[in-house]
Amino acid sequence: MNIRFSDRLSYKQARNTVILAFLLGMTLSIAQISIDYLNEKQSIDSQVKAIIDITHNPASRIAYNIDSELAQELVTGLLESPIIISAEIVDNTRTTLAFAQREKTDSSYREISDLLFGRSREYREHLQVLHDPEEELGYLHLEVDTFAIGSAFLRRAGFTLFSGFVRTLVLSIILLVLFYFMLTKPLVKLIESISRRNPERDGPSPIPCPTGHEADEIGVLVAATNEHVSSIRANLKRRLAAEEQLQEHLSKLETVVEQRTADLSRANRQLVSSNAQLDKARSEAESMAHARSVFLANMSHEIRTPINGVLGMISLALEGDLPDKQRLQLETAYSSATILTQLLNDILDLTKFDSGNMVLEEIDFDLRACLEQSTRLLSENAAQKSLYLSIDIDPALPERLVGDPVRVHQLASNLLSNAIKFTEQGEVQVCAGFTYAAADRIRVTLEVNDTGIGIDHSVLSDILKPFTQADTATTRKYGGTGLGLSLCQRLTDAMEGTLEIDSTPGQGSTFRVVLPLKLSQPVVAPPAFPDDIAVEPILCLCHHGLMDSLEKHLSHWNIPHLSLGGEGATRSTVMGKQRYPLAIVESDESAALIRAQEPGIRIVRAALQRDLVAESELKPLGYDAQLTLPLQRNELFQLLADLMGYRISEAPIESVGIERNTQSLEVLLVEDNETNQRVAEAMLEHLGHRVTLCGNGKRALELSRVRAFDLILMDCNMPIMDGYETTRRMRQINGVRNLPIIALTANALSEDRQKCLDAGMSDYISKPFRKEELARTIDKWARQPSETATASSPA
Repeated sequence: MNIRFSDRLSYKQARNTVILAFLLGMTLSIAQISIDYLNEKQSIDSQVKAIIDITHNPASRIAYNIDSELAQELVTGLLESPIIISAEIVDNTRTTLAFAQREKTDSSYREISDLLFGRSREYREHLQVLHDPEEELGYLHLEVDTFAIGSAFLRRAGFTLFSGFVRTLVLSIILLVLFYFMLTKPLVKLIESISRRNPERDGPSPIPCPTGHEADEIGVLVAATNEHVSSIRANLKRRLAAEEQLQEHLSKLETVVEQRTADLSRANRQLVSSNAQLDKARSEAESMAHARSVFLANMSHEIRTPINGVLGMISLALEGDLPDKQRLQLETAYSSATILTQLLNDILDLTKFDSGNMVLEEIDFDLRACLEQSTRLLSENAAQKSLYLSIDIDPALPERLVGDPVRVHQLASNLLSNAIKFTEQGEVQVCAGFTYAAADRIRVTLEVNDTGIGIDHSVLSDILKPFTQADTATTRKYGGTGLGLSLCQRLTDAMEGTLEIDSTPGQGSTFRVVLPLKLSQPVVAPPAFPDDIAVEPILCLCHHGLMDSLEKHLSHWNIPHLSLGGEGATRSTVMGKQRYPLAIVESDESAALIRAQEPGIRIVRAALQRDLVAESELKPLGYDAQLTLPLQRNELFQLLADLMGYRISEAPIESVGIERNTQSLEVLLVEDNETNQRVAEAMLEHLGHRVTLCGNGKRALELSRVRAFDLILMDCNMPIMDGYETTRRMRQINGVRNLPIIALTANALSEDRQKCLDAGMSDYISKPFRKEELARTIDKWARQPSETATASSPA
């Protein structure tokens, strides 16, 4: 086997060794030359000093005797030294007594010598005799040529380098020969032996080891190679056996594959058939889901239409003078119909969640007013069960937030309604606080606390499921569908909040909702009394629920006050206290106690809406004003401002009640249902408006062309022409194009509202509606006749 000389291992080993030896030898040679160089530099000065020491005394006596002949002999003798090229003796008068010099030796090495040691050196020695060292006799001046020493140094350095090179060259040749015979030659023989071998032809004979290398690395390599060759031979035998088995299995596999292919074809045909059935089932399910949605929408419409008539007629009847028994019966019927409406809303909302159509609004709203309204709407339900209902909202809660007020109201109403339903005695309290989560975002905590039956911990997670209550006994006793809390959980999740329940059976429950809400911009300042107004101290004798809320508001407004429990207040607890010009009480007994102590005090009566009396009856009863419960912050502020003589002009306070527009409007009512016609007509006439009835859209178009109306109430589903098409056509008629058109529809889904707005309607009222809601919406859109023509439709 031919291996290039430069690739041979012996060459590489010799080369590396020689290079290392050469570098090491050169390093040592250079170090030796450097030391020699330093010594030679010092030896020049040493030799000159020795010459000067020898000639100092003779030269001093010559200068002392001023013997020019001896001086000349001395300087001539100094030139015998190979390093001195000139000598001069000068007396103390700077007169040269003797001078001698010779030419410098010229050589090719002079430049290198001069570079290393310098061209020449000069020495001056002052002369003096021993018996008179103070007397200056002159000096001896010598010029030294360094070439003599430098040339000797260069010869030695050249010899050192040359001998080192020769030594390295001889070493490389010797090592190359040694490595070839000891390493390369046996390895080449071993390689040729391995290359010629064939494991299948040569049999189990081992590879021979080169002579003399049985115990060294080459011998170990040969032994290891023989082991691997044996292993390869064994593996070859096993592979051949495996290949024979593989051929056998392949022949069997072909049969199996054919069988599996047939099975797979059958399975594929079955899968295609199953997919077709699944597609058919999915289509049927989608059709059923669509049909269910259409059915629910239609049922919602059909149910809301008669409910609107029921609630409307009952509310109109309740406004008349009725015996107490009949009024109670009508109120019960109205409450039942309202519950039915709420149940219908819950079912529709759960349907929206199931279909993924629930969309939350992001608009500015007053959370405080929303919670206060929800509490007041359900106060009658609590009063019917003799439950004390109170609301406690942090006075620092921001006035305007961004969110979905309808869903927040629904969430609060469901939790509060649930608490009232399952509480037989005691109280129900609504609390609201907040913490800042960021500069523009807060986390509102809403709690509804009750002293009801409580919930066992084992079923806490189940009551949030649809159609689920704690147990069947609860369902039989209290009724209900179990939809309210499930809807609350879904609404909370949709608003990225949390719903927690703390409950103890027999003691009550706390439902805690935490909602993240954005702050509205710009920030609206809450109502407050200015610092320069003289506020009057207030005495509060009331239930602890109302007392806690009053204390927070009065403290927030910096009004001095004293709070005493109304139930336990006696003459002794009131006497001895400071004088209070104003008091807030809940009972006639507390009022009588205060009047007996302070005859001139002004008293505010706090009572539920159903227990309020006419303004003309307050004075005879001994009261100066009355406050509606549950407490509402703005109403309390307005009442205190009026009693203290503070006229609010800087920032109007939102009123919870409805201030109706006093003008009488010409209203076109487009409604095909006679019952709803009578209900809406009676409500409108009670509100002081003039009503024109119309049973379909086509007739409404004709009337709008020949008569001037201030506002149109439009039903959506009517024969001949529905409300949507009627509105679109009305928007093309001069004089009606900008007229407010308000939808009155039993369709309660969010897409129905958007459909009304897209058709050109100005606003939307869902059936069943209350007279207050109708009045509020009409007042919102009511305009003077001159303004109606120029008003722009929001659609």
